[in-house]
Amino acid sequence: MRVAALATAGRRYVIAATLLLLTAGLAVTGRTQQLSLTVDDLTGAGFSARDIQIVFAGGGATTVDIGTVTIGTRSWKNIKLDCKVLRLERLRIACDDGVIAVGEKIPLSFSYQTDKRVLDVVLKPAPGETWQLNLRPAKRGNDLSICIDGGRVQRIAAWLPPDLPKLNAGVFGGVIDYGGDGRIAVKLTAHDVGFADATGLHAGEKITVTLDGRAEPAGEDLQWSVALAWSAGEVFWQPLYLKAANQQLSAEGGMDMGATIGSYIGLFFLASVFTAIGICCSSFTSNAVVAFILSAFACFILYSGFNAISRIPALEAGADYYVEMLGI
Repeated sequence: MRVAALATAGRRYVIAATLLLLTAGLAVTGRTQQLSLTVDDLTGAGFSARDIQIVFAGGGATTVDIGTVTIGTRSWKNIKLDCKVLRLERLRIACDDGVIAVGEKIPLSFSYQTDKRVLDVVLKPAPGETWQLNLRPAKRGNDLSICIDGGRVQRIAAWLPPDLPKLNAGVFGGVIDYGGDGRIAVKLTAHDVGFADATGLHAGEKITVTLDGRAEPAGEDLQWSVALAWSAGEVFWQPLYLKAANQQLSAEGGMDMGATIGSYIGLFFLASVFTAIGICCSSFTSNAVVAFILSAFACFILYSGFNAISRIPALEAGADYYVEMLGI
């Protein structure tokens, strides 16, 4: 781990030194020149950027072209960042007047403190809308904070399942904190939210909701709490019509990670047993319908049949336990 940390720090210093040398070279020449730097890819937890080309022009102007950026399961192609003046200082790299093109052109500014490894990014996609990102090192991993003011709810529509009604109006704001130790805190408020589907059977308008959620590891368990308040708006979800009356919903609990993982492993083996039974029954006949009926009957007998047989009064003397153990 120490070697990996030193290697990562070394890469940061090399990149910073390269940028400083390039800027110094441009300043000394006094003439309009263009230098380029190519990076194959950058990867991290849930993040990757490929085919990166950085072009330094005279006067500090900088252009960054990224072929593909992937965050989670979503990808963006042909991203371009233009910075009129890239300021490279001894302990700070900053751009106060940049524009990033991701389908639309979004004004951007950023600052990176090389000694503290703190990154601040500000995006202003539309008038009155601001997204602020702060990434800083912590004792375990990195802490990430996202502050949103006047965010358009339509921007998160692409992240939702496609079979849900489409968000078509509303703004939201709040703070999302993620700690390197696994701690998550979310506090968001949305106003004047509207949604509808193509059939018109599910719709809502002028909805105001507040979400407050927290989750943090406690030993091997995960403790969580969530509170949702609906203070305004109307919803029609056929055949129901609902109107806000300051309804509130809250829940809290814990998750035993060992038991949860063990349950999923057991579920996998149970599915494997049922699959093996189906394959075995299919080998007895070439008729798909007969094979399905045989498989369903055999699965039922193994899963519930022996348990039912063990309840016969004649087996209560002790044989009921062994009969029950013959099943799944």
